[in-house]
Amino acid sequence: MKIITHTSPTVRLTALSLFGLCLSLTSNVFGLDNGVDPANLGKGDWIYFMSAATNHLGGNVSSVHDIPTLMSYEKSQGMTHIIVKAGDAGTAFPTSGPQFTISLVNAAHAAGLKIFAYSRSWGTNVTSEISLELIPIGLFPDK
Repeated sequence: MKIITHTSPTVRLTALSLFGLCLSLTSNVFGLDNGVDPANLGKGDWIYFMSAATNHLGGNVSSVHDIPTLMSYEKSQGMTHIIVKAGDAGTAFPTSGPQFTISLVNAAHAAGLKIFAYSRSWGTNVTSEISLELIPIGLFPDK
């Protein structure tokens, strides 16, 4: 049995060229909406509970008392985007009522912020988890 320990420069160059071509095609095929550049998102903030964020940011910023004042505050702090929890294991988050809503998306956009949803996937009910992920997409967040 003969083991090849090296490749010719032509094969390496061809492989590198194909790899580069694939990368350039994928970036064009999967271009993101609203000017989102995944290589340079800018400065953002994660929000786990909107109820805590709109309650004076957990008691730390007295001027934040609702969604519009939260968005204004985030923008004033140099944020370009916010990421808000939308689900957990196939269920909207929090269970008392979804916090990732069209009004939240509209408020972020009105303040000049991009907004993304995230959820925690446990892999226990994949069908529900996939279905849950489709809901925020229908609310026209940035993607």
